[in-house]
Amino acid sequence: MGDKPLREQYRNQIKTADEIDSHDVQTILAVQLHKAKFHQRKAFDEYTSDQSIPETLPQAVVQSSRRLTEARGEVSTSLTTQDAWSGIATDEQWIGAPPIQMYREREDVYLRGYPFIIGFQNGTPRIILNKIPVSDPSNLSLVYGNEWARPWVIAQILDATRFDTKDLVLATMKADSARYTDFSYLRQIATRTVTTFLEEDYREKLPADRPHPWDPPEQEGIRTELLRYDSNRSLFSELGHGDSIRDLIQMFLGHQSPKGVPPDRGRTL
Repeated sequence: MGDKPLREQYRNQIKTADEIDSHDVQTILAVQLHKAKFHQRKAFDEYTSDQSIPETLPQAVVQSSRRLTEARGEVSTSLTTQDAWSGIATDEQWIGAPPIQMYREREDVYLRGYPFIIGFQNGTPRIILNKIPVSDPSNLSLVYGNEWARPWVIAQILDATRFDTKDLVLATMKADSARYTDFSYLRQIATRTVTTFLEEDYREKLPADRPHPWDPPEQEGIRTELLRYDSNRSLFSELGHGDSIRDLIQMFLGHQSPKGVPPDRGRTL
């Protein structure tokens, strides 16, 4: 008796990942989308210039990103796309950081999201955790609406590619970067946080329409909030400002004129 074939959603993740890796695609990175949130013309000029990404960023951000990449290599195991999604589909519990991808035929673009950590139970996504190191400890007191965007978009990709998201929860973990200079240790804390969530049923305790503070063990100098994902809820419309990913992609491709500074209210949910 052979192994049971993977279901469609897992096969599509593998197929789409292979397509992205094998095609010569024009890449727009999350950091470039983030820059456009503050000034589209400047972001567009940098995107079309000959400068490398590190040259367009503050050195503190570059060094922080390098430390994060090094930490990921220290505490995680590299898997092929096939092995990762096969494990997700068959393991009772799977915790890691596989890229999540989809193809949008209408716009002829691929979307790929990189979760900091994601936890699956019996092949079903249960929690997507995003981490945000903050240099100003006063910013730990609130999780802003736009800080939910990254895990929300990853959840939407899973939703659109036919994963069961009815019990999916997003977590945003903000950490004092001065206190947590060791990113590999911060990732270990995040992994234990996801494990704790999977072992205890927190979703039933969450309000349906707003973030909820959560204080799992070993989180001094860290603020974590949980938010139910709802496929019928539009985070973009709710925030009420800025442009969609679709709009920004069209701008970077030169199909729409870049604006100056888009409106941003810095709202919470």
